[in-house]
Amino acid sequence: MSLISSSTEDSNESTKSQPNDSPSIPPRPPKLNALSAHSLNYAGSFREKKAVTKEISLLLSICLESLLLAEVAGSVWIAGWAESQNSLLCDKIHVGDQLVEVDGVPIKSIKQFPNVFHNHSLPGQPIPLKIRTLPHGTTYLIVKPFNVYTPRTFGIILHKKKNRIDEIIPHTPAAKAGLLPKQQPFLWGREYVSPVITEVNGIPLNPFATNEQFYKRIEKLTNGSEIRIIVQPYDFCKLIKQQLKSIKNLKHYLQS
Repeated sequence: MSLISSSTEDSNESTKSQPNDSPSIPPRPPKLNALSAHSLNYAGSFREKKAVTKEISLLLSICLESLLLAEVAGSVWIAGWAESQNSLLCDKIHVGDQLVEVDGVPIKSIKQFPNVFHNHSLPGQPIPLKIRTLPHGTTYLIVKPFNVYTPRTFGIILHKKKNRIDEIIPHTPAAKAGLLPKQQPFLWGREYVSPVITEVNGIPLNPFATNEQFYKRIEKLTNGSEIRIIVQPYDFCKLIKQQLKSIKNLKHYLQS
């Protein structure tokens, strides 16, 4: 398991354009001194209370060798997993899932994991995990066009060939699915941020990709097939991505 932690700061940048049909922004709570597990000083905290919570069980070896975790805003988040475990983990967990408990112990920091795993008496026995599913993520179902297929006919224009969305073309499959070019932020400081595509059909995208990885995945799918994508706020993804740079064996967790 690769564990990374981050302190979170508000962004002072502003967004130039706002979509007319974007979701409304929740009322801002009183300013608090620090962003912590006991704080509501970030916009996304409102969504976490509404997210679905589920329980799964994973072997200790999977937790230690295949999961990538990050600590942001007083919580621990799934940041990825080894490609070799796709058959086991795809659709069971997602990048952006919030880890709530491990083996019955509430999790607020990655510093807890050595003790939690040390106290797990049977190495061959699965460890129960309680997960809050995608509190900041939104899932869309998009049909790949039957006829001529290009990025513009699909409807998603990417930012500098990354997985960040710059534009949604009107009257395309992406637009008809309800995908918007802006969404609510994770942090205070902006009314809207760009969405980032983090997953296609259950498989994470590489957060560092600059080769239109999203469309390379789509090209392999049959025209007319239904594609499930997950998008999450750019500022949330950026916080996690910044910490990944310090992981020595990061390539082990990056999917092609």
